[in-house]
Amino acid sequence: MFNRKLCILVLMLVATGCGKSVDVKHEEMIKTTNTVPELKEKKIELAKTENGIMLLAYKQAEGDLFKEITIQTKERSKVFPWSTSTNPTYYPVVKVGDFYTDNKEELAVILTKG
Repeated sequence: MFNRKLCILVLMLVATGCGKSVDVKHEEMIKTTNTVPELKEKKIELAKTENGIMLLAYKQAEGDLFKEITIQTKERSKVFPWSTSTNPTYYPVVKVGDFYTDNKEELAVILTKG
């Protein structure tokens, strides 16, 4: 149980400390996506939660890995320098829950590379 909590803690620290913040409003992001059709065509939804949080891959795959994963909510989007398998069987898993038991929801992303 301790190892599981430690793993979730590490995932959350990586998720909050890595990446470059896009930090745009949802409407602005839609406008940007619509003005660049090649990005829209290459967008692949890797995972989606019940409340609409999505993991997306925008870039072309390199070999059998997607590079740069985007977490998108209704209000904002953030790109992370993560990679994950292009095989749909091994797409990421996204979980939302109160992992720290602090009455706040956290997001956990589980990636598979091979």
